[in-house]
Amino acid sequence: MTKKLLLAALMMGSSSAFAAPLIDLKIAAGVWQATPSGPLGETSTDVEDLALEEENSTFFSIAFEHPVPILPNIKLKRTELDYEGDTVLSETFTLDDATFTVNTDVLTDVDLSHTDVTLYWGLPELIIDVDLGLNIRSFSGEASVVSEQANQSETVDLDVTLPMLFADVRIDLPLTGFYVGAEGNALSVGDSSLIDYNARIGYSTDVIPFLADLDFEIGFRSFELELDEDDIQADITIDGPYAQIMLVF
Repeated sequence: MTKKLLLAALMMGSSSAFAAPLIDLKIAAGVWQATPSGPLGETSTDVEDLALEEENSTFFSIAFEHPVPILPNIKLKRTELDYEGDTVLSETFTLDDATFTVNTDVLTDVDLSHTDVTLYWGLPELIIDVDLGLNIRSFSGEASVVSEQANQSETVDLDVTLPMLFADVRIDLPLTGFYVGAEGNALSVGDSSLIDYNARIGYSTDVIPFLADLDFEIGFRSFELELDEDDIQADITIDGPYAQIMLVF
């Protein structure tokens, strides 16, 4: 956003009649060391007992920002979040209408991969950059349990689209290139809720002065999902550190 203000000032001071659109294009990719915890299923079986453990999840995003106040900026983001575990049950586990008994060998898969389409507006900039808006999150996964030993299986679709409130704050530390920030997405409906937030620190450097920046970022992300539906119950937290690199034009 700082580049846009600088470019605007240069263009206003120019005698040229040519005016280029002041648009930022941000392309990012990263890895999230995401560890799941908490109960799943009607029997509230801990995901650790289902051998669902830490995974290196990947994500990537692209964002377009512009100076037209009435129109929202837009960000598209994809996060791969898939866990698979094979274990012998030490307690009874129930998913939807299927109950798997003690000492049964089961293969469990929980896929919470999702795509975000975020529409947001930036507040007038001073020292702090604040973005507020709406995030449309689409899940495209499932929760499944298979036991060849018991000739039994169950699958619950997790294909759903949710509107979430979105907020992002970034503070650039003057004359250092470093910045700190935080982002939050939240939705609560009845006994179900989803809260997804991160805190971060990064360093920005010019690749091409006034035209392109490269941001290196590390942070901590937490994804907290509570479900109380007829076919699935869960109170799962997935969290851990992440690293990201972003190119800003």
